[in-house]
Amino acid sequence: MYYFTKEIMVIFLEYNKLEDNYLPKIFPRRPVVITKGENEFLWDINGKKYIDCVGGNGVALIGHCHPKVVSEIKRQAEQLLICPTIFYNDIRAKLAEKIANITPKSLKRSFFSNSGTETVECALKLAMKYQGPEKNEFIAMKGGFHGRTMGSLSATWKKKYKKSFSPLLNNFKHAEFGNIDSVKSLITDKTSAIITEIILGEGGVIIPDSEFHKQLREICTEKDILLIIDEVQTGLGRTGKLFAFQHYGIEPDILCLAKGTAGGVPIGITISSDEIFSSMKQGDHYSTFGGNPLACAAALATLNVIIEDKLFERSKTLGKYFLDELIQSLENHRIIREIRGKGLFVAIETRLRIKKFLLRAIKEGLLLLTSGISTIRMLPPLTISKASLDEVIRILNVILKK
Repeated sequence: MYYFTKEIMVIFLEYNKLEDNYLPKIFPRRPVVITKGENEFLWDINGKKYIDCVGGNGVALIGHCHPKVVSEIKRQAEQLLICPTIFYNDIRAKLAEKIANITPKSLKRSFFSNSGTETVECALKLAMKYQGPEKNEFIAMKGGFHGRTMGSLSATWKKKYKKSFSPLLNNFKHAEFGNIDSVKSLITDKTSAIITEIILGEGGVIIPDSEFHKQLREICTEKDILLIIDEVQTGLGRTGKLFAFQHYGIEPDILCLAKGTAGGVPIGITISSDEIFSSMKQGDHYSTFGGNPLACAAALATLNVIIEDKLFERSKTLGKYFLDELIQSLENHRIIREIRGKGLFVAIETRLRIKKFLLRAIKEGLLLLTSGISTIRMLPPLTISKASLDEVIRILNVILKK
């Protein structure tokens, strides 16, 4: 906070004190109070403008406060805010149809919830119910992240998230991501499902060999194991395809979506086939707020923007430009270990702890995300301008020189 003026510090400390007094101290914090957003930009309480490469941890997929989403939220808020799934609802029905139309043909049915971790919890229960009590083991990936509730946390790899909450579910094994032999060594007759991200997000934007996911699909089919693909972070255009699994010509048995699906409104969607979902009976799973009309309206508007504006193609083109320019500009700097990415899902792995780097970026008007203590992760909106990406590169160069 060394760069605050006295006047800004007084304003910052007012809200800092309120949140520190009334919210649990379990969040990593940055010294900035955000009050406004528009497309790839955020503004703080003092009116300072930032380029947002945090993107609400990947939620601001089509930018902050997209006018078409805001318009639909306003319209729906004046009409109906909640409608439990014991009743039919027009906007929920339209969203379910839309999802069925944009996903592989077999993925016909959607269960709506409110977050990524909830989509994973549903996926795990669904796999267990479909496979039966004799097949109750799961394989997840080292470096994988799937959430912080008890089931999803059991699938998550990072020990620091798990160590205080043992015993978690004991039917999870973890394979080396990208190593099909490691996966095979963990498979038994009791293996119900394998859960994986296509690209490890929190694990460092790790992209496996192009054959890994194909081999994973093949072995799941061969062994009658369900393949759960968690696209909470990579889904809906982030990597240059509508779904990241499309890069590898495969299809999941169960698909998890969340984050950017509703343009900033909380939503989670677990998608699977008619056959698999038919194993669930009434009362097996439920969400009070899942499929609420407000979230569904926002999601439908968001999906329409992504598809009509072909933002997945934009992500591919801009992402290649951004990655190429980053590599050309930064890779020879002594603290840079590797620059990697797919679409507008980009990481800069460094040889340093990057906390001071992030603070310096804030001073320069750039907001960045992390993967661990030494990797910068960038999740800008798919609507970001080329000029803003050039400015990101300029700022990164300024910080590295200092």
